[in-house]
Amino acid sequence: MKRTSLVALLIALIVLPFSARVATATILTYNYFGTFDTGPLAGTSYTGTFAYDTAGNPNLQTGITLTISVPSMYDTRQIEAHPSMLPLFTLVDGRQAGGFSLHISIVHPVSPELNMPLPPIMFASVFFSPDPAFTVVSIDNDTTVRLATVPEPGTLLLMAAGLGLLGFVRRSWHS
Repeated sequence: MKRTSLVALLIALIVLPFSARVATATILTYNYFGTFDTGPLAGTSYTGTFAYDTAGNPNLQTGITLTISVPSMYDTRQIEAHPSMLPLFTLVDGRQAGGFSLHISIVHPVSPELNMPLPPIMFASVFFSPDPAFTVVSIDNDTTVRLATVPEPGTLLLMAAGLGLLGFVRRSWHS
């Protein structure tokens, strides 16, 4: 029994520093989805993700992933928040050089700081265009935006260690 306790303590000492380090991640990821109401893509469903770095510049971040499933090759990297004179909006904008443009307009009661999740969202809209100037645009005025529920790697690591420990204890009982 002493051997099992020693192994459990050793596993905890190895796993806890990793999980504590991982739990302080500064990236928040959001999922958004809907169906375009107007434009060339009217009736087309889409999904996508955007993320921002809570330790980054609160007004403009670049290098942050922004994706949309229509077309599937769309992937750009720019986020803008706190546009001047619009305190109830968060804007997530992306443009590919010479290609598609994506604008997600999120309305909520107070302007968020990027060190926390977005406040309760009243509504969100997506504007998607095959050109950077938005001359032809598909619009969805009732986009759903939710904080992604992805387990942190530290949580998965602790769960795997716990299951491994249970298997070890069960095996040692039967031997």
